Amino acid sequence: MNRILSLFLGSLLLITTVNAQFAGGDGTKDNPYIISTVIELDSIRNHSTLKYYELANDLDFAGTVYDSTSETSVGWEPLTLTYGGFNGKGFSISNLYVNSSGRGGLFGTAAGSIIDSVHIRDCRIKATDESGSLIGAAYDRHKMKDCSATGKVTGEMYVGGLVGYIEIDDTLRNCFTDVMVVGDKQVGGLFGNLNSSSFDSLRIEHCYAEGSVEGAQYTGGLIGSLSNIFIFSCYSSANVTGESFTGGLFGSATGSLQITIKNSYTSGDVVGTLYTGGLIGSSTTTKLINCYTSGDITGGNHTGGIIGSSTTTETRNSYAEGDIIGEEFCGGIVGGSSEDMVDSCYYEATITGTNSVGGLIGTIVSSTVSNSYASATVSGLENIGGLIGGTSQGTITNCKASGNVSGTDGIGGLIGYFNYATATKCIATGDVEGNDWVGGFTGASHSTDANECAAKGAVVGNKFVGGFVGQASTSVIKNSYANNSVSGTEYCGGFAGEIFNTDDDIDTENCYSTGLITAIDVVGGFVGNLSAGAESYYYDSETSGLLIHVADYAKITADMQKQATFAGWNFDTVWTIDEGTSYPYFPWEDKTTASKFSNKTHNDGLTVGPNPVVDNAVLYGLEEDESFKVYNEQNRELISLERSEFSVTHLPYGVYYILTSKGRSVMFYKKR
Repeated sequence: MNRILSLFLGSLLLITTVNAQFAGGDGTKDNPYIISTVIELDSIRNHSTLKYYELANDLDFAGTVYDSTSETSVGWEPLTLTYGGFNGKGFSISNLYVNSSGRGGLFGTAAGSIIDSVHIRDCRIKATDESGSLIGAAYDRHKMKDCSATGKVTGEMYVGGLVGYIEIDDTLRNCFTDVMVVGDKQVGGLFGNLNSSSFDSLRIEHCYAEGSVEGAQYTGGLIGSLSNIFIFSCYSSANVTGESFTGGLFGSATGSLQITIKNSYTSGDVVGTLYTGGLIGSSTTTKLINCYTSGDITGGNHTGGIIGSSTTTETRNSYAEGDIIGEEFCGGIVGGSSEDMVDSCYYEATITGTNSVGGLIGTIVSSTVSNSYASATVSGLENIGGLIGGTSQGTITNCKASGNVSGTDGIGGLIGYFNYATATKCIATGDVEGNDWVGGFTGASHSTDANECAAKGAVVGNKFVGGFVGQASTSVIKNSYANNSVSGTEYCGGFAGEIFNTDDDIDTENCYSTGLITAIDVVGGFVGNLSAGAESYYYDSETSGLLIHVADYAKITADMQKQATFAGWNFDTVWTIDEGTSYPYFPWEDKTTASKFSNKTHNDGLTVGPNPVVDNAVLYGLEEDESFKVYNEQNRELISLERSEFSVTHLPYGVYYILTSKGRSVMFYKKR
C-alpha cells in the first residue's frame, strides 16, 4: 500500500513540476502550455515533441542571460518543435540574440508543426547552418501564417529573414519581414529556400519583404529559390545584391510541376552578375500574371527587367520600368527566352548591354511574343533591337517598339538579328544607328517571314543599311513598308540594303519605301543590291532624293498616294489608303493592342504614393475631369472617387487595382 502511494505521489509531483515550468495548460492542442516569461519559453526544449504552446504576452530578451549585451551571454540556444504547435497570439518576442555553430532562429528546427501569429522584433541571428529569425529549418509539411520579423539575420546556406529552409503543406499567408539578410547560398528576405512536393493546394499569399538581402548564389528579395508553388499577391521592396541567380522576388523559380506567380511586384534595386532579374533570376516551368518591377537592374549575362533567363515560362500582363544595365542577353522583360510565351507585356526605360540586347527580350529561341511593346532607349554592340535583340526560331505578333536603338552590327528598330522566325503586324518607330547591317525594322534577316510590318524611324549606318532591313537572305517579306530616311556608305536602300536568295522564289512582294536616301555606293531607291525574286514593290522617287526612274517601281509622290498604283494589293483586309493624302498603311496601326492594353497593370502615367499603402494614399497623374474606382483581385468595386486622395484603412491587405474614367489603370499593394 505504501509503495503504491509513493508511486502515485511521485507521478503527481512530476506532473506538478512539468506544469510549474509554464504559466498554465497541459500541452495538448486544446489546452496548450501558456508562456509568459523567457524562462518559460526556454522550458520548451524539455517538452518539444507533440506539444502545443501559446504566448500570454510580449517577451523581451533584453536584460536576460541571453541578452547580447551581457558579458556572460552566449546567446539563445534555438529550440526544437516536433509535430506540435506554437501560437504567438499576435504578441512579439524582442531582442532575440543567437550566435550558433548550427541552425539559427527562435526555433532551430520545426518538423510537421504549426506556427501562428509570432512577431520577432529587433533580432540578431548568426548561424552556420540554416538560419532565420523564427526558424532555421522547417521540415515535413510545416504550416505557418501571420508571422513577421525585424532585425538582422546572417548565415551561410539557407538564410531567410523569417525562415532559412521551409517545406510547406498548406497555404502560407500574411507573413512579412523588414530584415537585413546576409548569406552565401539560398538567401531570401522571407525564406532562403521554399520547397514543396505538390502544386495543387500549396499557396503563398499576401506576404512581403522589406529591408535588404545580400548573397552569392540564389538570392531573392522574398525567397532565394522555390519550386512547385502558387504565389499570390506578394511583393518585395528590398534592395537585393547577389552573384548568380539573383532576383528582386526570387533568385530561382524551378518547377518540376509548375510555379504560378500572380499579382506580385518588386520595387527595390537588384544587382547581380549572372542570371539577374527584377522579379526572378532564372525560371523554368513558370507562369507570371499581372506582375511588375520598378527598381533598377544591374547584371551580367542574362539580365532582364522581369526575368534574367527563362525556359518554358509564360509571362502575361506584366511590365518593368527601371533602368537596366547588363551584358549579353539583356532585355526589358526577359534577358534570354527559350520555348516561352510572352503576351501583353511592356518595358519603358533605358537598357544598356553588349550583345543580344532588346527593349523587351534579349534573345528568343522557339518562343512566342505577342501584344507587347517597348518604349525604351536601347544600346549595345551586336544584335541590338528595339523589341528583341536576336531570334532563333519563334513567332512575334502584334508588337511595337518606339525607342531609339544604337549599336555596332546587327541593329534594328524592332529586331537586331532576325533569324528563323516570323513577324506579323509589328511596327518600329524609333531611330536606329549602327555600323553594318542596320535597318529600321531589323538589321539582318535570315530564313525569316515578315508580313504586315512597318518601320518609321530614321536609319544611320555604314554598310548594308535599309529603311526596313539592312540585309535579307532567304527571307520572305510581304505587305510591309519603310517610311523613314536612310543614311549610309554602301549597300543602302530605302527599304533594304541588300536582298539575296539562292533560288528564284519571290521573296519580297507588295512592299514600298518613301524616305530620303543618302549614300555613296551600291544605292537604290528601294534596295541597294537585289539578287532575289521580287515583285510589286515601289519607292517614292521624289522623297527619296533619287530622281532617276528605274523600271516601273519608282513612282512620284502623287502616284504613291493612289490606290490604283498598287494593283493586286489587298485593300480589303490588309491595306488602306487616304486617297491623295497618304501612302498605304494598315488599318490596325492606330488601334494596335501593342500600344495600349486592356489589362489592369498599364499605369499610363498614373502612380500611387506611397506604394505599398498603409492607410492613406494619393493617386498622382489624375486629370481634373477624371474620376477613378478601386477594385480588388476579384474585380469587385470597393471605392469610387473624383479626388486624388483616398483611404484604404478599411481594406484588408493585398493587391488592388485603380481604373479611371479615361481607361487608365494602375496597381497598388495595401500592407498592414
